[in-house]
Amino acid sequence: MKINFKFLTAIIFIMTIVATSCIKKEFDEPEIPNPCDANPGLNPNITIEKILELYNLDTFDILLGNVKTFPPEQNYVLEATVISSDKEGNFYKEIYLQDNTDALIISVDGTSLYNDYDVGQTVQIKLSGLNVELDDRTNSLVIGMGLFEGASLGRIPVSLIDKYMFRKSCPKDIEPIEIAIPDIPLNDSLFGRLVRINEVQFALTGFTYADGVNQITVNLNLEDTAFNTLILRTSGYAGFANSVVPDKSGYIIGVLSKYDDDYQLYIRDTNDVVFNNKRFGILYKNFEDGSLLSGGWTEKQVSGNIGWEIYSGGGVVCGSISNYDGNNNSACETWLISPVVDLSETVAPILSFSNAYSYTGPVLQTYISTDYDGSSDPSTATWTQLNFTLSSGYFAWASSGFIDISAYKQSNVHIAYVYTGTSSSGSTWEVDDIIIKETN
Repeated sequence: MKINFKFLTAIIFIMTIVATSCIKKEFDEPEIPNPCDANPGLNPNITIEKILELYNLDTFDILLGNVKTFPPEQNYVLEATVISSDKEGNFYKEIYLQDNTDALIISVDGTSLYNDYDVGQTVQIKLSGLNVELDDRTNSLVIGMGLFEGASLGRIPVSLIDKYMFRKSCPKDIEPIEIAIPDIPLNDSLFGRLVRINEVQFALTGFTYADGVNQITVNLNLEDTAFNTLILRTSGYAGFANSVVPDKSGYIIGVLSKYDDDYQLYIRDTNDVVFNNKRFGILYKNFEDGSLLSGGWTEKQVSGNIGWEIYSGGGVVCGSISNYDGNNNSACETWLISPVVDLSETVAPILSFSNAYSYTGPVLQTYISTDYDGSSDPSTATWTQLNFTLSSGYFAWASSGFIDISAYKQSNVHIAYVYTGTSSSGSTWEVDDIIIKETN
């Protein structure tokens, strides 16, 4: 039998084309679930504000003390957004959440929570089986489970957190609520929420956020342009504890809190501190740190051995001096001198401070110098006396008024408070809130 090789070759060629045309050169990629797209499918039916309302109405069963439990039959589901991060260690075993009504804390017995519940992530929480407590000292709602000894709320074991809290979406940017320091006491509903405070700076520079070496938590004062203050509290375990605070001004973002009567702010990391502007106060001394000489102040006892000291009482912390020891007066001359102040680039600088006194004796005097070296006897320099408004006595506080010091716009300026007493007389003088700044 003869074989038509040309025909056979054509058939093989056609079959090869057909076969290869059915083969995909690129394979379909398998679908990989995106954890950000996870949706538990729960139906939120309660807000944080409503939880607080029901808590105060004693709707929940009381377990012990202030600890109450969510009724299992209600099947409450809360939807909220994560606003804290334990990545840097300034938040510990807690997740701060907020919705558009209020804020609360989820207490979890675990760390590195940011890996699953990062800032900006929306979550849904099944509340049945969990407990809730209103911490009166911090004015915050705390959700957890179980009880320690006493009436404190237990933490949710990290192994069980996925049973109650579910990620709904990827993290997104959170817009903090802007508030000024004087308005904080008027807005208790902002405790536990993310806030932004503009035009602030650290009252004292050169300090670290906390003591990371000895792992000691530290409070530092933030101040606004009117020198209203707010505590920035940082854990000694924070990853940035040993970082030096910036010496400029700007805005800060953080979680607002309260402990007893102290209003506090917690940052998540140093990215929350955006201080890129010049400091708005040239000099500020309020003695609140309990140190007479912090910030570079010095004391010179020209005659006698009477010194300035810190006085604390009646809600006031100030610098104080008296030459009376309870029995006798001592003759003295004592100077309290500021650190060097650079006024060379100022426009219209002013000095102000508060003063109070009682008893009979020489008047406290205030001087300014542009040639003092910062360490020698004051008599080695030229000092000009400044006039100011005096207290009326009986420890009544008075403002000095705004003292124009624009005639001294040089780089080496010192301010001094000079106390004198005799062997037969001497007043007790107090000074506070010493400020040099530009005219508003």
